[in-house]
Amino acid sequence: MDKYNTKYKKKLTLTHEVKNYLQNYKWPGNVREVENLIQGLVVTQEKELLGISDLPNYLMGNQDTNLDKVLMPTSVNVGEQTLNEIMADVEKDLLKRALDIHGSVPSVAKVFHMDRSTIFRKMKRYNLI
Repeated sequence: MDKYNTKYKKKLTLTHEVKNYLQNYKWPGNVREVENLIQGLVVTQEKELLGISDLPNYLMGNQDTNLDKVLMPTSVNVGEQTLNEIMADVEKDLLKRALDIHGSVPSVAKVFHMDRSTIFRKMKRYNLI
């Protein structure tokens, strides 16, 4: 990223989800494939923070694991929270990550095998849409 950010005078960064996804990707090519991907992202993207939805479609079907690793919350802060509050935090985090990855409510609903209206209602409750 630093090499191409410097070359093209940009300041792009990758979200944690993108870094995790790329680390789990089965790279069929060599280092050139990684360089070409990063260069392409830097050249074509205008926003500074790149998410899963900014990755090319061909990457989405060739990962070492399911989306479980990408979607699982990194940590849960229990503190003085009730179980309901903890579950709400986890649900919100999962929905946000799924929306970042899949880009739309219908796609997220399909991934979670739930009705679109249920996903929409939950996302609205958490101010995700």
